[in-house]
Amino acid sequence: MNKRKKKQLIFIFVCFTVILAAYLGSKYYQNHLPVDDEEDEISVLDIDTSLVNEIGITNGEETINLQKDNDTWKCVDDKDFTIDSTKLQVFLDAAGSITSELKIENVTDMSQYGLDHPSLSISLQWDSNLYTIYIGDQNTVAGGVYYLKINDEDTVYTIENYKYNMLNKTKEDFAAEEETETAEEESDSADE
Repeated sequence: MNKRKKKQLIFIFVCFTVILAAYLGSKYYQNHLPVDDEEDEISVLDIDTSLVNEIGITNGEETINLQKDNDTWKCVDDKDFTIDSTKLQVFLDAAGSITSELKIENVTDMSQYGLDHPSLSISLQWDSNLYTIYIGDQNTVAGGVYYLKINDEDTVYTIENYKYNMLNKTKEDFAAEEETETAEEESDSADE
């Protein structure tokens, strides 16, 4: 064999080896991709929030009781309080769909998670259904997660800080924005 043909065969062999290594490497990578985080999530609560007609929120010293009358939400303790239905729906969506990345089963001492005296409790009720979400201490070491349990179960879950903030509401957080001018005053000022 002449030198030129040897070089061509070596070149073809090297190209084939590189292509084979790339193929095998991509197969290995695909088989060892990290699992999607959503698959690791544990469903804690998943309810149809359109059915909920009573909400109770106890946050520190404040207790809020809301009731749905037809399609309108009212504050039980303050009949003159106007609720922004969009703000309330965002809250309901957050409360009705809770997932966790950590589940601790068969807990006998809820005090270690701050769930013996929760800092926040939320009840969602309709017909004979009642779900109470209890949120206890924050674990700052584990990235700021909060401990949570549902009803009187002996299972504790963690939720992310952003989810806690979506659930931790006061009455004023649901207040409808007041218009500064009525439509008539606006048209009068536009005419001038």
